[in-house]
Amino acid sequence: MTVTTTFTRWACRHFDVVEINTLLGRNLPDLEALAVAQVQRHFAAIGEADERWVGDGMHRIEGEETEICPFCAQDHANSPRIEHYRAYFSEG
Repeated sequence: MTVTTTFTRWACRHFDVVEINTLLGRNLPDLEALAVAQVQRHFAAIGEADERWVGDGMHRIEGEETEICPFCAQDHANSPRIEHYRAYFSEG
């Protein structure tokens, strides 16, 4: 009795090893600097009184029991921008 098994051919997903190594090579100060740079770019896009305006808004949402923005009514629970703002304004 001869049994022939046929396997389905599949391709392994390509991994960008250089990008993975770059990501793994980052440290906390690098990531903090990246977050600060992103916040500052956003401030520049907002315009005049940018940092003060965002800082005032952050004081309004800190301590809130809800994760809904009082200004735009959007959920900010998983917002990376809000997390960057929290980190930016928590450093005195």
